[in-house]
Amino acid sequence: MAGAGSPFFGDCAWTFLPLTIGRRPVGALGVETDGLALDGDEQVLLHALAEQAASAIDRAALAKEADTARAEAETERV
Repeated sequence: MAGAGSPFFGDCAWTFLPLTIGRRPVGALGVETDGLALDGDEQVLLHALAEQAASAIDRAALAKEADTARAEAETERV
């Protein structure tokens, strides 16, 4: 985590979390916090949202890859 209340960019008005699947980065989530540190419950919620967002991004990428593979297979048959 970086941004408000963290050792990295602690004076920032935003809090940032990486979106990862395993160790692979798929994006970042930023939440405006007006420079206030998040409490424990807020951090848990933000981490849960980040996990859900990363999973959704990964599923969308996998679906796009599957569609591309299907289209290529159809093209090769014709």
